[in-house]
Amino acid sequence: MQIRVDIDTRPIDKLLNDLHRQLAHLRPFYAEAAEILRRSVDKNFASGGRPRHWPVSGRVKRTGGETLVDTGRLRRSITTRVSDRHASVGTNVVYAAIHQFGGRIGPHVIKPKRARALNIPGIGYRARVNHPGSTIPARPFLLVQDEDWQAIRAAAIRHLLKGRR
Repeated sequence: MQIRVDIDTRPIDKLLNDLHRQLAHLRPFYAEAAEILRRSVDKNFASGGRPRHWPVSGRVKRTGGETLVDTGRLRRSITTRVSDRHASVGTNVVYAAIHQFGGRIGPHVIKPKRARALNIPGIGYRARVNHPGSTIPARPFLLVQDEDWQAIRAAAIRHLLKGRR
């Protein structure tokens, strides 16, 4: 006696072909993932650091305001790049790395950029100032939070299942 079972694999074949097509066009997914991360970095600035608050800066202790947000240049400089193979979020601001990772700034001379002298409160005008150097604590603003991974996973699933529901 012989038993034969024929299974129609066309629905599975179609699903696999659809998934293969979606995997060939990942730019929309990477664009969504990059935007999730860019918004997360903005939330890091808005809350003064996540998941832990950043150490308060000396400037904020002296004059108030927000740590890492004096002029807002660093916060505004966060950009995304997307291709068919990856997404990145970052900044080209030179001083970003010292704030992200922390470190020591050695002694250096500070000179005015546009004026003939620096106006130092309580001291007066100086043509140049010898800065003794300082230690900057790490204040990581480019972080991927747990909630970001959840949102990125959901975006990946949406992308892969696009047109399948």
